[in-house]
Amino acid sequence: MTKFLQRTLYALPLCVLAGGLIAWLPARPKPKADHAAMLMSMPMQSNQRLGTANVPAYHPHPPQGPLPATQPPSKYSDPRVRTIYALAARIKKVLYQEPCYCRCDRDLGHTSLLSCFVGNHASVCEVCLMEAAYTYQETRKGLTAAQIRKNIEHGDWRSINLNDYMQAPAR
Repeated sequence: MTKFLQRTLYALPLCVLAGGLIAWLPARPKPKADHAAMLMSMPMQSNQRLGTANVPAYHPHPPQGPLPATQPPSKYSDPRVRTIYALAARIKKVLYQEPCYCRCDRDLGHTSLLSCFVGNHASVCEVCLMEAAYTYQETRKGLTAAQIRKNIEHGDWRSINLNDYMQAPAR
């Protein structure tokens, strides 16, 4: 055998082994897009509907039984988060019927906006916080869950300034 052929025969299994290892190693996950920033930057007029195919998960009817507790507001250091978690606890039945446009239904398996406040997710998501503050505000005006949902689908929650929630509004 020639030296070239010998080297090739020795190198070939090493190349196959290296290729197999590279294929076997998990691909480095791509960083997820910042959903809140993406949604906030999307142009949307108040009369533009996102469309029912794009509406995140929600419950169309009020809950039949008791709902889980939201996280205690005292758990969080940000006053806006504390305030909105406190408000969320007051309107759980309405949050249960609202979608969340951070798309946590896809990424986290959430079934409504309430899911975000049962866990810690809302504490780090401005979309959840803004939608919950908007829901509270509209509930206080007397709107139904269905009316609020329609407005959320139109993007009206974007009008919320989270800095207005540095302290809890009067009941």
